[in-house]
Amino acid sequence: ESRYSLSYMFSTRTHLPSLMSLVDITDESNPLYIRQGNPDLKASRSYNHNFIWSFGKKAMNTVNLMYSYTTNSMTQSSSYDMTTGVTRTRAENINGNNNLSLYDNIFWYFGKNEQFFLTANTSVSRSHSVELMSTNGAEPVKNSANTWSIGENLRFEWRINGRHRIGVTCNARNSRTDSNREGFNKVNAFNVNY
Repeated sequence: ESRYSLSYMFSTRTHLPSLMSLVDITDESNPLYIRQGNPDLKASRSYNHNFIWSFGKKAMNTVNLMYSYTTNSMTQSSSYDMTTGVTRTRAENINGNNNLSLYDNIFWYFGKNEQFFLTANTSVSRSHSVELMSTNGAEPVKNSANTWSIGENLRFEWRINGRHRIGVTCNARNSRTDSNREGFNKVNAFNVNY
């Protein structure tokens, strides 16, 4: 008999700024890295949506779609002076951080006595992050970066006499990061493990 289920989950969470970030003082204990607080910082709030769809009979398939975003994310606005080598940072709020992920998980028992077991886990995700940066005293500007990741995990298992197991696992992942920030070097990484 086939089974189906569809569910949706939502959660939200508030993150308060640290007390040190709220204090309106300038920390010059390190002359090359000067930090400044911001009494006008707001609390950030994250929102998470999760859709789950499961279906199948002997082979069960679960599809998971997740999306999250944050308002008033807390970040350190950074300004670097190329002449003096001094970096100045200030606590700020920023909007634009979000994540999107899709997972497909397959579980399949087969064989005369269902002694064989196969799992296939596929994932695709995108992370969008933002920051405030500048050089030589210019007003900090918003930069963004996107990281795409695609992965596959396979496992085959043979259960012998219900007491012993032999299994083989292989997983591969490709991650790519790009940004609109000047001078940013694109990242393209590929990993395989077995």
